[in-house]
Amino acid sequence: MRSPLIVALVLMAALRLEAAQALGEQVNARASDYERRLHRAFAGVVVGLDQWVEQQKRAAISGLASLMASCQGLDRRFVAHHLLRLDPAHALARAEFDGHPQGAPFDTAGRELSGWSLGGVVADPELAARVAALIHPPFDVVRDVVAVTSPVVASYWDAQRSELQALKTDLLALKQDPQADLVFQMLAYYYPQSKDVVAYYRSRNRRVPTSRWWIDHIDQYLLDHELAGVDCLAWKPKVGSAPSKSKDGFWTLGSSSWSFPSCVRALRVEAILSCSGVSTPIITLTDGKARGVSVMLSKTAITALELPTRKAIAEVPAPAVVSTAQTPLDVEIRDRRLRISVGGLVVIDQEVSSAHAYTTIAIDGRSAPARQMRVRFIGAGRPQIQAPPAASAPPAEKPVDGPVAEPWVADRAKDLDRVVSAAFNDTPVDEVVAFLAKVSGTQLSLDESGALLKELPVTLTANDMRLGSVLDCLERLADLAATPTATGFTLSWKH
Repeated sequence: MRSPLIVALVLMAALRLEAAQALGEQVNARASDYERRLHRAFAGVVVGLDQWVEQQKRAAISGLASLMASCQGLDRRFVAHHLLRLDPAHALARAEFDGHPQGAPFDTAGRELSGWSLGGVVADPELAARVAALIHPPFDVVRDVVAVTSPVVASYWDAQRSELQALKTDLLALKQDPQADLVFQMLAYYYPQSKDVVAYYRSRNRRVPTSRWWIDHIDQYLLDHELAGVDCLAWKPKVGSAPSKSKDGFWTLGSSSWSFPSCVRALRVEAILSCSGVSTPIITLTDGKARGVSVMLSKTAITALELPTRKAIAEVPAPAVVSTAQTPLDVEIRDRRLRISVGGLVVIDQEVSSAHAYTTIAIDGRSAPARQMRVRFIGAGRPQIQAPPAASAPPAEKPVDGPVAEPWVADRAKDLDRVVSAAFNDTPVDEVVAFLAKVSGTQLSLDESGALLKELPVTLTANDMRLGSVLDCLERLADLAATPTATGFTLSWKH
């Protein structure tokens, strides 16, 4: 029979474990509740956003149709191409390609024909700029639509303000707990500029962990609809001097770089510039380790290189128009596919060696004059934004070939209930995943998309928390969603 002292020690240990678990689960549950509440608030404004986007689309289709009617030859086909991108069934636009050797660039379902080429550069350099302005509303117009005072989304921002204050109050009520690091880590994710967060990390001589912060529903909507980005002519660069505007309305590009609010795997640089004189502007897109692509434009050639190896991707002759007029230049990268177009003509369409999580654009303008220089972020698609699951709920089952074997489904549920402890301070994602796999005895792996974030630093303290709750926190802090499989969990980059 156990002595009263041993029984008391066992009970005290159990109570400490229960308290530690309670803190972690409380923080995770409160964070999940906050996101669900704001999802409901977003449901009340998304209809208005959809209506605005649809109005912009209809106006663009109408404007492109009018523009097409005023053009001839290659210019007319260029406009028709973009009109079909918005309205694949547009009869007049499709008719423009009846005699084209490759037919229309899109089928009636909107799927793009691989390898399709316009066949030349538009004769009017201003035309591509006018088309781009119709397709994508300027960032300042988008900013006004989603401003806190905008009637379209004001109710969402009101809800966020109220819910964020409530979240802060509830989390700070737990700050006296000896295991309170998680409280401030979560609060830093949602509210990094909070005075309490700043004071907490300053008292520990540490910086606020802001390698990634919460992307709210409005920002995610803009990303999914290609309405978000960086205007390099309006935003202050992180390094270097801002482009200067001359009396003729052009901007002189110097050497500067801009950091993105969050890492992205798909983006498009939309520039309008020229290479008059000896100007050879260079556009560089990189991740946190200076890996990525570099594109140099000169009067004679367009050169694309992989970084940091400087391995040649492609070099092609530059259309003559770039040396005489302001010419649209688009540099688009989606995972491993790099596409560069000049004046509407695709001149490079290649696969690069590796995809990256891009964080920076650097412009070495070499005094080139420009009318436009911006980066547009491209979402993984335009999915319906889903409500977050209840805290620590098992992820949706992944379909497998044949009937689902009951044992592994039950095993994954048991895995989520395993209790783990860990403390990460700016630890790379791949090390976090490896450690959690080791201490939980559960197979965790990054898929191809998740591996792009393997070097993203994570700051997270988990004391006797369920693995499911830790994976919830990791999904917030690193944008990695766990999907159960027959052997364990696969972590994928969500957006």
